[in-house]
Amino acid sequence: MNTRTKALVKILKAQKSLYENLAGKAGNLVEAINAEAPMDDLLRIMDEREAIITRLNSGYSEIEATVSRPGTETLSEQSEVVALKAELDSLIKGVMETDEIAARLLTEAFTETQSGLTAMSTGHKTVSTYGKQGKSAYAKYFDRKF
Repeated sequence: MNTRTKALVKILKAQKSLYENLAGKAGNLVEAINAEAPMDDLLRIMDEREAIITRLNSGYSEIEATVSRPGTETLSEQSEVVALKAELDSLIKGVMETDEIAARLLTEAFTETQSGLTAMSTGHKTVSTYGKQGKSAYAKYFDRKF
């Protein structure tokens, strides 16, 4: 294996590790949504995912720089590179499926919350149509002599 192939394999292994972390975060997000975790927890997981995605993007820039050099036409045909690409494809599919589940769960939670707020608003409007209550009426008792 030549130096360029070794460099590409090293980058692909780093990408694989990042995708494994991303898959874990995607699973954590679904678990947090199902557990009705506070919004702060969801946002923290989303921030962690964003940091991983940023690192993945820089990895792809490194791959592009490595592969675009002259004389690297056969790099992507190396057996170890092909195997790593297959693993990456599998990981990416898994992350995408988990993200779809998370998006569906978040949409359902949003819809449920929205309908609850609508019902609360309707109830408030109904109560307000009765007008303001004046002073409460107290029973008055009189002692009379007959």
